[in-house]
Parts: sequence; C-alpha cells; structure tokens
Amino acid sequence: MQKLLLTALAIIVPFSSLPASARTWYILPDGTGDAPTIHAGIDSASAGDIVLVACGTFYEHEIWMKSGITLRSETGNPDCVTIDAECDGTVLFCSDVDNTTSIDGFTITHGLAGCVGCFPARGGGMYCWGSSPTITNCTFRDNVAHGWHEHAACGGGLCCFGSSPAFVNCIFFENSAFGEWYENSRGGAIACIGGSSPTFVSCVIYSNGTDYGGGGIYCLYSSPTLTNCILSNNSSSNSGVIYCDWGGNPTLTCCDLWGNQWADWAGHIEDQYGINGNFSECPRLCDPYNGDFHLQECSPCIPEYNPECGLIGAYGVGCPCGEPTPVERVSWGQVKNMFRE
Repeated sequence: MQKLLLTALAIIVPFSSLPASARTWYILPDGTGDAPTIHAGIDSASAGDIVLVACGTFYEHEIWMKSGITLRSETGNPDCVTIDAECDGTVLFCSDVDNTTSIDGFTITHGLAGCVGCFPARGGGMYCWGSSPTITNCTFRDNVAHGWHEHAACGGGLCCFGSSPAFVNCIFFENSAFGEWYENSRGGAIACIGGSSPTFVSCVIYSNGTDYGGGGIYCLYSSPTLTNCILSNNSSSNSGVIYCDWGGNPTLTCCDLWGNQWADWAGHIEDQYGINGNFSECPRLCDPYNGDFHLQECSPCIPEYNPECGLIGAYGVGCPCGEPTPVERVSWGQVKNMFRE
C-alpha cells in the first residue's frame, strides 16, 4: 500500500518540479573555497543559494549578480570583506536582477567606469540596469566614473538606469565622477537616470564630488527616495548636493543636509527644507575621514534630538561630544591626474 501511494504521488507531483535545496557557497581569499573567486561563486550558484564570503580582500571586478542569489560577507560588516577592483573596471553589475537578490556587508572600492573609447562611463562601484536588488551594510568608497573625451560620466559610486534598488545602512564616501568635457560629469556618489526610483534608508553620503552637477546625487527622469539619511561635505563646481535635470523628483524625509558646496537645500529640493523632519545641522560624525561614521553623543542625528524620526544615518553613538567635524572641500587635481593620457 505504501509503495502504491509513493507511486501515485510521483505521478501527481513529478520529482523535477520539487524545489531543490538551497546551497551555501563558501568563498575564501586564498581561492581554496567552494569556488575560487566571488565571481565564480555567483556563476556557480542557483536561485535561493547563498554566496558566503570569508573576511579578507578580494581583487576582483565586473562581478555580475544573478536573480535570487544572496551575496553576504561572513560577518555582515563592511569591514569584513573588501572587493578591490584596482581601477580595472566597475566592481558590481546588476542587469535584469529582481528583488530576490541581496548584497550584504562589503566594502566596494577602486572601481572605475570608463576607458578610452568607452561610452558611457556609468557606475564605478556598481551599475544597476533594470534591476531591484537590496543592498545592506555596504561601503562604496573611492570609486570613479571617468568620461574620456566627449563621453559622459555619471555615478562614481553607483549608477541606476531604469532600476529600483534599495540601499539600507550604506556609506558613500569619496566617490567621484568627472570627464574631459566639463558639463558631461554628474553624480559624484550616485546617478539616477532612465526612470529609476531607488530608495536609500539610513545611509550616509559624505565627501563625494563631480565637475558639474550633483556632488552627492544626480537625477534625470528619476525619483529617488531618501529617508533618515545624512548628506554632508559633497562638492561640485556648479550645483549643490542634489542636482536634477528634466523630470527629476527626489523625496527626502528625516534627512540632514549640511556643509555641501554651494547649497544644501536648493533647486528641486529647496521646498523640502524644514518639513517632514528635514533639517540642516552639522551631523557631528566621529571621524569620517578615517572611516568612522558613528555619531558623537551630542549629534543632532541621534534619536533623543529627533524622536519623530529616530536615528538618522547608518550608525548610532560611537564617541563623546567633541569639536564639529571640519569641512574639507574635495580637490579634483590629484584624482584627475591619475587618468590623464
């Protein structure tokens, strides 16, 4: 009777339709894990799998994500795993990746979008095309979009084209976009183009820059949403921290914009100052230029000062109250010289 029942079940529910067990692919810096590289681990993984990366530095670029894959560092802390592209290309690509995809706990650095004859230069750290992954606890630092000759450059840390990714507790620090044609460089940290609607929750966008528009964020026919974020010390030659062209419509709630070049609340976001919990005060970060984005205990971004908003920024209190963090304007000379022919 039991054998007959199993046979009947096999007919009703073919074995091929049963879900396969998810697998964890463990990646080690010395290449002796389940796959030799992060890229190879993602290539080998199937939907539902986890690519778990041991702490260390991985010198890789042009890592292509796949739908349904979870890419996670061993501790979930950005200090655990650094992916260093060594200026050989963009670090991470998401193309037609859906919202079942996630990336958690990495430092993404030294990505370079742009080369002689390349068009266009988009997203040195990460480029999302038609995608909606979730990225948490990641630091995008020292990534560049460089437009050669007449080619445009946008989104040094991140470029979204027709995409709706979600970023939570992420840091964008010292990313840049510049080109040989002044007006073709936009979005030092982030560029949102082609009908994108990314969300940023509890993120810090600090000390990024571009030649022309949007030291922090550039919008073109796109509507990013920022909640409980800090945008400070970003630079551009022509506009403030957020710059929008045709159809740009950013929405900010409980955000602190302070010390950005030219203006903080201006242009498309001017009417959002003083409402929905938005304000402009020194965020009093502990030591951002040495990578510490915790708040001083007297920061206006801690929940005690903003009970209606709660914590603003990626991290809570991490140091006693001291002098306000000095504003240091970004200089492009040394960065640009690295890419001159």
